[in-house]
Amino acid sequence: MKNKSRITCFLLYIVFVAAHLIISTSSTYPLIWDEAGYIGLASKIMTGNGYSFGYYGGYPPVISIAYLFSNDLETVYRIIQIINSLISGFM
Repeated sequence: MKNKSRITCFLLYIVFVAAHLIISTSSTYPLIWDEAGYIGLASKIMTGNGYSFGYYGGYPPVISIAYLFSNDLETVYRIIQIINSLISGFM
């Protein structure tokens, strides 16, 4: 029974991640200023300029990982959408 519960939880997680990806990929660029601010701060973290915008928390370091894969803002934004989907799947 324990394995069945784990499989069910994992499948639900995959469904939530997929749903979030489908919804979020309709946007090709940041829609609100706050989103652009976090992306800008993530870029500053990866270049070594750190927290200078006034945004707090652990979100910018998490999404800064996207800059390891590309410097193209459109590609980075898509990677951030994937990161967000993986995180949101737990909620």
